[in-house]
Amino acid sequence: MAVEKRKGSCGFKVMGLLNPKAFDNEHLEKWELIGIGGFGHVFKVKHKKMGHDVAIKLLDSSDCLDMEGALFKEAKYLETSSSDYVLRIYGIYEGIPPFSKAKLQTKGIVTEFMRRGSIESLQKQLNCTPPVPLAFRLAHEVALGINFLHSMGILHRDLKPSNVMLSESLNVKLADFGLSTQSTSANTSNEVKAAHGGSLKYMPPEAFEANYTPSRSYDIYSFGILVWSIFTGEQPYKDALEFVVKMKVPEGQRPPLDQLFVENKEQLEELKTFICQCWEGEPSKRPTTKKCIGVTEKMYSIHKNGINHAVYQVFEKLDSVKSEPPEASVEPSLAEATGNGENGVDRPGFTTQLSVADGRKNVDHKANFVDRNRASLIKSTTKVMEIVEELGDMVQPEACSFIKVQKTSHMQMTELYSGPLHSGGKQVKAAFYDALKKHEPQLVKELGTIFRVCPIYLFVFYKSFKVLIVLSLSQVTVLTDKNCFIFHELKLQSFSKMFLLLLTTVDHL
Repeated sequence: MAVEKRKGSCGFKVMGLLNPKAFDNEHLEKWELIGIGGFGHVFKVKHKKMGHDVAIKLLDSSDCLDMEGALFKEAKYLETSSSDYVLRIYGIYEGIPPFSKAKLQTKGIVTEFMRRGSIESLQKQLNCTPPVPLAFRLAHEVALGINFLHSMGILHRDLKPSNVMLSESLNVKLADFGLSTQSTSANTSNEVKAAHGGSLKYMPPEAFEANYTPSRSYDIYSFGILVWSIFTGEQPYKDALEFVVKMKVPEGQRPPLDQLFVENKEQLEELKTFICQCWEGEPSKRPTTKKCIGVTEKMYSIHKNGINHAVYQVFEKLDSVKSEPPEASVEPSLAEATGNGENGVDRPGFTTQLSVADGRKNVDHKANFVDRNRASLIKSTTKVMEIVEELGDMVQPEACSFIKVQKTSHMQMTELYSGPLHSGGKQVKAAFYDALKKHEPQLVKELGTIFRVCPIYLFVFYKSFKVLIVLSLSQVTVLTDKNCFIFHELKLQSFSKMFLLLLTTVDHL
């Protein structure tokens, strides 16, 4: 290997150990922005000579000095070794992008383009969890990818749904390791990056310490949070503030396990145990990658025969998106990201033929009502089968039959909640709300109708502005410089009662 040093376009000297393949504008066309990460912008680009699309991650000029070394390091490792579960690196881009106003030389990394996106984009499109066989395969292949990186002496340090890419057949490809450690800005999901790299909500508690040195156990912790996200379809600590996460995670707080669902109760408990081992507070108690592979392989093998049908189900849902009118794009346009260009990215969201036509916010409100009143609905709903019939194809025939044979309406509702309502996501819950309102209007009235506008909040500053209390009709949040308390499902009938509770809460601080 050559030891010649060469000076990069940003002034950073890079060891020419491998001289990764260089790409310029000669064979590149049709640049299309597809995302923004902590390191810069990601484009889908047509490579005329190769005859297919590639992905190019361009570095922000402000991060160039810090990022270029990581960029070449990633290319260096992956050009000499490959894995089915790690994104393929083609080489390094050097040139002036056609949309650039500044006309400055820019560097980026050229990788294979993953048309199916990432686990994060899959979750958004499905608006629910993937079928169980696919969820177990995703978890297992992520473990295999981590094991490969660790065998190469590489720590990922930014495992999360948006960094787990998906192949055409929905197999896993890990991306963005090496780059995460230099990133200090927030990504498209507004996830905060920390000094040691990685997204705050996926970082282990020890990473919040000032003198922490990352190790393999870092990735195992993040893997545990990632597996939880795969099986729930949720973000960890979704609405939590940064300082709350930093305070509560070292104290032992983790995402709720009761959101996990696997039909086999024994396997569900095994999954919960495994996740808890991965996100164990003490790094030395977390399993090795080899042990993780053993556990995920065992759990996936039980469902392996159903994987083809599971993937087919997902493709059916994804393909149905194309036949529906696209939602307004939430991706930044090329002009917004680069200061030039006319067209942004058109990424239609996943939609289903439901009786809900009031828009996404209304769907969210209805789904929240169903989640918020779970215990009451299980206890009090009597016309379960009428509601199931109303849901139609959203409840699979097998699930419908299983619900029907339950002896009591309480047991029927329990199965409906743990099965179709859990796996179907917000759209199915919203449809359930509509059916419930039709067949049991009095119950809906007793539980309180949903809000069709934003909740009314009362902000109170108390004790010389040391305490901020946020009060709404459904939730009280008390934030102090030392504590954060959240009380859910407060069945308050008037503002006078709420204000009385507010004063009582503050007086006990």
